[in-house]
Amino acid sequence: MRFPVKAQFCPKPPLSTKSTFPAVDDRPRRAVFNWRPLSGIPVTPAGEFVLEFPSECPLRLDYSQFTSEVRITPNYHSHIEVTLLYEGAAIFTVENRRYEMAEGDIMVIGQGEFHFMEASSSKPIKVFSLHFLPDLIHRPGSLPLDMEYLRPFGHHGPGFAHRIPAGAIDGPVMFDRLRRIHDELNKRERCWALAARTFLADILLEIARHYGKGGKVSEERNDRMLNVQRLSKVFNYINQNCAEPIAPKKLASLANMSPGYFSRFFRAVTGITPTNYVMRARVDMATKYLLNTTRSVTEIAYASGFGSASYFDRVFKGAKGMTPHEFRRQMGHG
Repeated sequence: MRFPVKAQFCPKPPLSTKSTFPAVDDRPRRAVFNWRPLSGIPVTPAGEFVLEFPSECPLRLDYSQFTSEVRITPNYHSHIEVTLLYEGAAIFTVENRRYEMAEGDIMVIGQGEFHFMEASSSKPIKVFSLHFLPDLIHRPGSLPLDMEYLRPFGHHGPGFAHRIPAGAIDGPVMFDRLRRIHDELNKRERCWALAARTFLADILLEIARHYGKGGKVSEERNDRMLNVQRLSKVFNYINQNCAEPIAPKKLASLANMSPGYFSRFFRAVTGITPTNYVMRARVDMATKYLLNTTRSVTEIAYASGFGSASYFDRVFKGAKGMTPHEFRRQMGHG
């Protein structure tokens, strides 16, 4: 079982002088994307981010914008993700690795990898997120050659980095394929599913060429999923009991680990400490109360597991960039 115990920071290398993203000729069509404000990502009690996909073509393209005020709870999913930072600067955490991202950078996220993204400045960021089920590209028993499209998402050999820097892949081509996928998914004209899959394959081909060939996909992906499964009772317990005091020893016992080993293991899998994960769960709970109830901020503070309203104010502002009162007013619920 892979178990990296030391967090790694992956600095951003100097930007390439090569033409990156997007091409000048593409600029008049930027408005085609309806950028959607993102306030968070819904996850299951087990920490999984579940998306619904069209049955004819299990592929989605989302375009989101958010600021450093948004704190996304670390999550994993059973589908595959390609994220491209279109505008701004961000920090992307995958398991125990942190990556600085600049415009045009790409992140590749496989199944079972805990991850989250945050804007690294007060300026908003815009992000393309391409999500798809691996069966769209390769089904068991189909051509082994198709598996090469998915290899970078499953095999992380020595020196592997989830981040592909701007310029390492032809940016204008990448943007063109994303735009074509957008058009096919929205217009749904004749053969739209086949066309969308073809343009996705073009993107995956560029990614596969960047990483090269080698390694066994299934073994490493299974290791990641097993690590997530070992923590499933912990995630469920946190999400069901985050309004109450949670003892670290209790979480360790649920995972059948010693407290010290559990803390290192949890951080290696999720990218944050158990204490920080509990705090994010409490902020998520408080956010739902602020948006969906008329309870006072003080009542919400205690209902979400915070010992006082002042402590709640401080933690919530650290997570969202504003106090609970300000958040509620900004969202039109004040």
